[in-house]
Amino acid sequence: MFRRQKKPLISSGAFLLTPRSSRLGILLLLSVLLGIALSPSLFLSLIPQPLGLYPGQRFFGCYLFLLVTCGCLAAISFLRGLKVDLRPLLLSLPFLLLIALGDLLWPQKYRVEPLLFVLFFGGAALLGGFLARGGWGVDFVKGLQSSIVVLSFFYGLIAILNYVYGIADQRYSVDEYVVWGFLNIRYWSHLASWFLPIVALTSIANPFPRFRLMKVFSFVAGAVWWWILFSTAARGATLGLFLAALLMLVIFRRDALPLLKAMTAHIASGICLWIVLTVILPLVLGGGVELRHVDADSSGRTPLWIEAWAMSLVNFPLGMGPQSWLTHDVLTTEYKSAIPLAHPHNMYLFWVAEYGWLSVLALALMVGGGFKRLIRSAGDRSEECKYYSRVVAVTASLAAAFIHAGVSAVFMAPASMLAGFFVISGGWALGFGKESSPSMGWPLRNSMLLRSLSGLVLGVLLVVGVQWLGEVQRYYHDNMVDRETYRGIGAPYAPRFWSHGDFPRQ
Repeated sequence: MFRRQKKPLISSGAFLLTPRSSRLGILLLLSVLLGIALSPSLFLSLIPQPLGLYPGQRFFGCYLFLLVTCGCLAAISFLRGLKVDLRPLLLSLPFLLLIALGDLLWPQKYRVEPLLFVLFFGGAALLGGFLARGGWGVDFVKGLQSSIVVLSFFYGLIAILNYVYGIADQRYSVDEYVVWGFLNIRYWSHLASWFLPIVALTSIANPFPRFRLMKVFSFVAGAVWWWILFSTAARGATLGLFLAALLMLVIFRRDALPLLKAMTAHIASGICLWIVLTVILPLVLGGGVELRHVDADSSGRTPLWIEAWAMSLVNFPLGMGPQSWLTHDVLTTEYKSAIPLAHPHNMYLFWVAEYGWLSVLALALMVGGGFKRLIRSAGDRSEECKYYSRVVAVTASLAAAFIHAGVSAVFMAPASMLAGFFVISGGWALGFGKESSPSMGWPLRNSMLLRSLSGLVLGVLLVVGVQWLGEVQRYYHDNMVDRETYRGIGAPYAPRFWSHGDFPRQ
């Protein structure tokens, strides 16, 4: 009378799920969790909260990086059946150790930045190692795709609405209101470097094939974001994305063409939007066209780079210490007449100036090793026909961000760090996820000694982490008091950790 169910079922409580529906449920859960984690980088300004945009993103990132790192270490220590590939962490360990020495070798008023970098890169490596060992790299990237596309789509719609309202109010200066929810165009352009290759990926590799609207979201988001990029003349992001595309063509050759074609379609659509919305529409409504011009110079960055280079040679190869850029005696005549910005607008010169040449050498080895693994992982396409495209897209996203970091604070701004944390994790997961059971000796084997060491590190990190969060709180409250003090005498005050602005040299 009744037919038997031919498909195997997985029992979970009162629910019976097929393996396919169970996998889909996990993918949906990943998409939601990643969407929640990424949403503060774009939409925190829509949420009433007392901290403000930049500090709110910074606090969220600090708690997130510490939570993920401690969670991964706790899983290694206490869950016997759960294994993790520690090669991403070991590859980044020299850089992490050199940065961590910043809190030990140099006196500083606020010990906040070194541990932030350690938790950012270390937590991303540990999370990527878990995803790789469990074979969840592709699913993680699919969830990352869907969350980035949906968030970027709704951000683009609101950007167009803001633009229309601005034009209706006879405001034709595009950069004043097109990029909303950010204190500066640069902060938004950081996310464009991380997001746009992954947005284009969804046009050729839909994470939810039955949900065809996802490709529509991808196309609209890509077109609007490129329109914003052209309208605001964001040179760093544009340079990073175009150089990354050229690099993908050199490395992957024909296999990079599907992604590059999708990005080209988005760029062409963005140019059409720019012509219609930024040029024609203001003319039709009787206003003037105020286009941002692209400067051919360094926009005042050259004196900062010269000063950072000089700093890197003072205590070669160890640098002058964390936050020394804010407090050191000026070394070059070029910088004496420049605007005293809180960052040299080059992450690599920033690291060599404050943390030394050894740290950047260790970073280069980590990045080179990671890219090598990621590129090699694309050689075998037996798992999934769209796997190769995802490797190309994640590689392009990482390349664009690391190139952009040569002219901007990509690894300092909190919104960019939130986005980069998960993209880097996805890169580690894809790069080390092709080998389901790699031959690993100590300390890669999940042995009792490894679990004990992991538990010890976890205990130390919990103690240090709680103290660090207290230090972050102290720094925040002190900076708010100082802002009020300097505001009374008409001088700006914006410390680097809490805002990327001017710092009064005393």
